[in-house]
Amino acid sequence: MLYADRGMKKWQGFILTEHNEQLTSNKNQSNRMNEAKEQLSEEMIGQLLQRAYQQHRMIAIQKNEQRNGLYLDDLVGYVQGFQDEFIYIVNELKEVSTLQLEEIRNIEEVSTLKWFDL
Repeated sequence: MLYADRGMKKWQGFILTEHNEQLTSNKNQSNRMNEAKEQLSEEMIGQLLQRAYQQHRMIAIQKNEQRNGLYLDDLVGYVQGFQDEFIYIVNELKEVSTLQLEEIRNIEEVSTLKWFDL
């Protein structure tokens, strides 16, 4: 046999290209636009934030930020704490986001699956 087959090594370049394409498409999806949700009062937002903090519940926050008349994806995570007018949200990747109460349009509790429900 004159040709030495390298097995899976010859496919490495293809896998890397596909992986990069998938990462790019995921990044584009994270910048998707969404329709407006109901505008909650500051009092209601404060109550939902307090409950999420005390009960360590995951929430989805829609900010009052628009692009071309549509809203960005919700910020999903846990309320880490409060300081002055700032609210700290930590996502599952342990990335911290800082918000002000005035920036929040809507808050929803996100249901999470328990390990025993899988």
